[in-house]
Amino acid sequence: MMHADSPQLFIVADNPLQRIALADAMMQCGFDVLHNIHSNRLKPEHCHLLPSLWLLDVEHDDNVLDMIGDDAPLMIGITRAPSPVHQKAYAHWVKTLSDKVIKFLGNAPPLLTEVIELAPEAEVVQQKNVELSREVEPQLVIMEGAEDRPSRHTTSHEQVHVPSHPKKQGHVHATDAIGELNHTGSTDWQYVCILAASMGGPEAVKRFLDRVPVSVPVTFILVQHIDPNMQSVLPRVLSRHNSWQFDTEQSFTEQGGLLQPSLFLKSGHVLLVPAARQIDFGANGEVFAFDEIESDPVKYEPWPGHYQPSINEVMRRAAEAFGSRLMTIVFSGMGDDGSDAVDDVQRVHGVIWAQTASSCVCASQPDHVRASGKVSFNGTPEILAEHLQQFISEQSISID
Repeated sequence: MMHADSPQLFIVADNPLQRIALADAMMQCGFDVLHNIHSNRLKPEHCHLLPSLWLLDVEHDDNVLDMIGDDAPLMIGITRAPSPVHQKAYAHWVKTLSDKVIKFLGNAPPLLTEVIELAPEAEVVQQKNVELSREVEPQLVIMEGAEDRPSRHTTSHEQVHVPSHPKKQGHVHATDAIGELNHTGSTDWQYVCILAASMGGPEAVKRFLDRVPVSVPVTFILVQHIDPNMQSVLPRVLSRHNSWQFDTEQSFTEQGGLLQPSLFLKSGHVLLVPAARQIDFGANGEVFAFDEIESDPVKYEPWPGHYQPSINEVMRRAAEAFGSRLMTIVFSGMGDDGSDAVDDVQRVHGVIWAQTASSCVCASQPDHVRASGKVSFNGTPEILAEHLQQFISEQSISID
């Protein structure tokens, strides 16, 4: 039974098993599901319903985004539902998803209790899953929260070999860059800021970017744990309502590699670190993309460790390249990626900030970094954005 004031959701999912699970989970929690359809059945008239939130899990996000419009409230990167046969895992998935929806909407439906238990309707879903599984084999695709599983290239005991590469032109050691707050090279930025994010990260990063004017002399490097096949939708979602330009792997020059830069960091731009291809940096903002390897089916050497891309590794490489011009902000996420590299950033006098636990969808990642004692400022995404502008302004005045 739905209350008249229950938030209304519109589900668009291409996998039939996921559609059933999403509708079941949201109705269990007391949300009003207006429609639950495949993306090829979405029509313009559906957009006139103005749901409280769109839940998208589709293969071609751009087509759906074009139809629903840039201002529509939406949630992407939904973790694939486990089978209801695994009752505890399924109940946990329902609880996690409902918490994220509630946090997004700012209010809970009247029927939602504090503890969500597996409803009897799950048996119906289980039967439907059995019937549908004969026609469609479910795929495990995780957009946010990719850290919930190890990299498919490693196990917890494996060591990943990273090929050595020659020293790059213009690449100075971190100690050579200490104190260079106002770089005099060809760059148009004063600081490089890593945005480290995982589960719940896209929402937090977007709130942050919406509050930072592109005129601030900073360039961002976004390290978001994500399935490589789902990266393409991030720039469009994160750049809504702001003027930040996104550079992706598709922006790399064909001539680039470990000897020639594939891209240069620019003020007013956000570099989205590829999930399936390693990169390195030069002191003047060069971005060096690792070359292809002769190994099938893997096209590029994976990032070291369990996380793809690796926040730890990006922080270490950026610290070596940019020294005290490096800033790192750790946003919402599960796991501890980034906590092992805080010493590398502090050693070159870089700064580390973190999102407050109360404003995170999942506070594990910033909490692990905070536990190091190296975080000098905490705030909501909006407060972090204001503090960034104030910090850079004060540093510029002190230099002058």
